[in-house]
Amino acid sequence: MRFRLRHGLSILALMLVGAALVQPVRAQQPETVRRISATVRELSSHGSRMPGYPGDRHAADYVEAQLKAAGVHGVTREPYDVTVPIDKGAGLELLDDAGHVVDEIGLLSLWPNLVRTNTLGPEGLSGHLFYAGNGEYEDFNGFHVDGAIVLMEFNTWKNWKNAAALGARAVIFIEPESSTLWESRFKWSWAPVHMPRFWLSRQAALALKERLDGGQLSARLHAQMVFESHTTWNLWGTVPGQDPELADDIIAIQAYYDGISVVPADNPAAESTGSIAALLEFARYLREHPPGRTVVLIASGSNFQGQRGLFEWFDVHARSVDPFRERMPKRFVADSLDVERLIRESTSRGLSLDSLGIKLRSVAGRTPVFESVDQPRLEALLKLRRIKSDSLGIRLEPDSLDIDLFIALELSSKSDQVGLVHSARLPAHRRYFVPFGRNFTRYAQHAGERLERDPSSLVQLISPVKGLSDDSYLDDEVYRESGRVARDVGLMALNLITTTDKRMVLDTPLDTPDRVNVGNLARQSEFINVTLEQALADPGLFGEDPETTRKLHDKNIKDIFVAINGRLRLLPRRSAEPKDPVGHGMVVIVNDFYKYMWRPTIYLTDKRGEYNARGLGKWRTQIRGFKVDPLTGDVT
Repeated sequence: MRFRLRHGLSILALMLVGAALVQPVRAQQPETVRRISATVRELSSHGSRMPGYPGDRHAADYVEAQLKAAGVHGVTREPYDVTVPIDKGAGLELLDDAGHVVDEIGLLSLWPNLVRTNTLGPEGLSGHLFYAGNGEYEDFNGFHVDGAIVLMEFNTWKNWKNAAALGARAVIFIEPESSTLWESRFKWSWAPVHMPRFWLSRQAALALKERLDGGQLSARLHAQMVFESHTTWNLWGTVPGQDPELADDIIAIQAYYDGISVVPADNPAAESTGSIAALLEFARYLREHPPGRTVVLIASGSNFQGQRGLFEWFDVHARSVDPFRERMPKRFVADSLDVERLIRESTSRGLSLDSLGIKLRSVAGRTPVFESVDQPRLEALLKLRRIKSDSLGIRLEPDSLDIDLFIALELSSKSDQVGLVHSARLPAHRRYFVPFGRNFTRYAQHAGERLERDPSSLVQLISPVKGLSDDSYLDDEVYRESGRVARDVGLMALNLITTTDKRMVLDTPLDTPDRVNVGNLARQSEFINVTLEQALADPGLFGEDPETTRKLHDKNIKDIFVAINGRLRLLPRRSAEPKDPVGHGMVVIVNDFYKYMWRPTIYLTDKRGEYNARGLGKWRTQIRGFKVDPLTGDVT
């Protein structure tokens, strides 16, 4: 891939008009605010932005169109599947004394307790409904809780478990006026307990509460939520470098475009649009300020499902160890084609060149020369006939990107300061990133002057100011560092993360566009643009001795992620060997490093009980298998 970028994109680079003139740029330009505001609203106003819901496809379509409009070359949309809970509908029926339905109220299901969804089966769930306030034990005084349906406030921490402990069969939460991501995280469990939990809009909830008037009503719940495999996408493209000395360097810059909510079907996730909005702004900026180095822009999907999008992208484009490298898409190396051997071996096997998809051009008095190849046809025939390409004189090599530096964007809107964070695995590895800290401090100084901003708008946290540490600026319990994924496939990785922001509105249906501080996003975006422009043009980006730094980095930071091709089996009675395949079962990946952040990674087995789990960390991953009744949702 590096070869292709060098010889394909360099032609485009030569067509670019000289380096952009350095003009003073006013910070937070109105057009920047307008574009980012449009992106935030566009991505958070078309339904849930989780894979399997309408907003996810809309977001992918929008990002793809914006990358193309910004002039990014070769924008590619790569599909992959991810397992998510799909809300098929839920409701509350109020009943009279004769059991007849007198009113129906729509509900939304909360995130499943691990694999146990809110599905209630054909009969639904009947019980008496009452209001239990904050769910403290004293709030249940005077009510018969066993078998009840409980209406309670959302901002009640883990008190729904009090209701469960007293025998309640379901909980309906009242939409609050404001909430926090911690409240959301406490509303589901890693244990697959059958305790249906629902979200009720505030207006409907207040009317229901008034109707209850301290008493109780007969009610019936119905709900269906199913884990399904749905397609989502990674999008990426390139911007060619214009500096002949630097254009072969490849810098990947990444942001995710999906979102998360404890209510899967109500997932505006406006705060989570900050990173992708900045990536699109950077793409537009590069159109006017062509980079010295080649840039790969990556918009990854399903960040909140165990960062599956990044793992999928790296598996296709940037793995360095077998067997992953051998599974990458292949590139036909025309310069290495042995035409004489191809003709000899294909003839001896009874293969025509046409069946191989290869065209040769005749040259008088000489061996024919290569003209073109239909690579899909070639690979299909080689696979069908079980022929190794090199036996025909054909060289197919992994079409991998040789990425020199990976930079992840992780931005939010309640601060306008950005922190530069390295992704070293051990403190001893920090020294490989010290040159970046020094250089980015210099780039920030330049950006401050151009934008008339304080250079501390970007603070480097590789070697922070004495007396301060990363913890002084960042709360790593509210974001997942994408640079860690890049690091664990052996790449040199940095992160640009918004500092001093607790991101309290994440993971709730209240994460709406009107709560986003677009001005702060615009200020971060503009500062990042000018800073990265300097980095991409600086021959000294990697320090005074880049070769030594690179060797030490690659020696100590390697590609360590593994995958499992597994089979889920049931242990029969009176047998010591699990033999029975669990078709359409559920496999849960538990990584202790991020156990309580966002959601578990879940795979569905096929009809033979087989599954493939990727992006697993050695020595820190557990796998749990479950068989679930598709009609009732019960774990069997």
